[in-house]
Amino acid sequence: MKNLAKMLLLALGFTLALASISHADGAKFKYFYYPASQVYFDTGRGLYFHHGGGKWHASASLPDSVRIDMNDFVSLELGTKKPYEFHPVIVKKYPPGQLKKWGKLKGKWKKWK
Repeated sequence: MKNLAKMLLLALGFTLALASISHADGAKFKYFYYPASQVYFDTGRGLYFHHGGGKWHASASLPDSVRIDMNDFVSLELGTKKPYEFHPVIVKKYPPGQLKKWGKLKGKWKKWK
């Protein structure tokens, strides 16, 4: 029973954190998130967001050192121009290697309000 309570509290925490992801003007941004590489791609602006050297970078193309599997992604809709602001929540929800288990999620939009 204690484990169930912990799981429910954790789920509630995720829900509250995701509910707080919002842009001041209500705009939504669509991203492909590649869990294995922990890379975001903003579909509207054509920008990749990747981590390196202790900070996040935005660029139109990825450096040669960063590889993504184009078939291993989840689609997200976020209310922020900086998807990495909530990376700790997103990486816990979509850990590397889990999309193969959750094949039904691949390529589907997840709306986080």
